[in-house]
Amino acid sequence: MSKASDRQAASSAEDLLVPPGPPSPEAMSRIMQPAMSANATVLEMNARLFHVAAEASRGWFDFMSRRLEKDAAFAEKLRGAKDPEGLMSAYSEFYQTAAQDYQQEFSELMSLHTKAANSAGEAVKDASQSMMPSGGPSRGDGSGS
Repeated sequence: MSKASDRQAASSAEDLLVPPGPPSPEAMSRIMQPAMSANATVLEMNARLFHVAAEASRGWFDFMSRRLEKDAAFAEKLRGAKDPEGLMSAYSEFYQTAAQDYQQEFSELMSLHTKAANSAGEAVKDASQSMMPSGGPSRGDGSGS
């Protein structure tokens, strides 16, 4: 290596060590755009999930209120039973109804959770598509699709 190229390399190294001035507002906007888009996506997902959580909470509260009413009615039936057959009938009816009620409620909760997962997935899909160039996703083979 010659002395001139040594000086040029040293100068280039010094240039790397000297911090550049602050980026322009336009450059900062370009730099921050992916983070801002990701933040907006997370906020959208959270909003959708909170709505579903509120709906699930209302549904569970309503379900438990109805179940407590049925539990109270069951206690009344037990109190009014006059013989072992009456007790067995009350217990049988109570547990069959409870099993059906809980099965139905858990099915509804599963539907809500599926809805939440799909909604969050849609938010991510929408955000990722909005960040893609207008040509759409690239396979990396130069074909553009």
